[in-house]
Amino acid sequence: MSEKIGEPVKSVIEAIFKARPHPKQGFRSALGLLRFGRILGEERLLNACKKAIDIGSPKYKSVKAILESGQDRCFSDKSENRQLPKHENIRGKAYYQTKEEENDVVTTNHKI
Repeated sequence: MSEKIGEPVKSVIEAIFKARPHPKQGFRSALGLLRFGRILGEERLLNACKKAIDIGSPKYKSVKAILESGQDRCFSDKSENRQLPKHENIRGKAYYQTKEEENDVVTTNHKI
């Protein structure tokens, strides 16, 4: 079943059940999450559940808020290396180095 709904969704549903004193109390919340998948699409639900897990709030209310605000659409994995765009106003690391740091870099680059 987890292949069909995705691992993040499964994790959120499990967290919902564990958070309740009686697991059956989380049943309606779990069904609500699955309904989001049918209405808004599985990809959006997966991204919203990933984001809810990342922020440490795997709850129905959090997933709903993420979907309503559209934060699931701008979700990016932490493993992605994002690079800054090339632009003349972006100075980079060297611009902000102090003179001491520049000297340290110069002395460490020379072989003794």
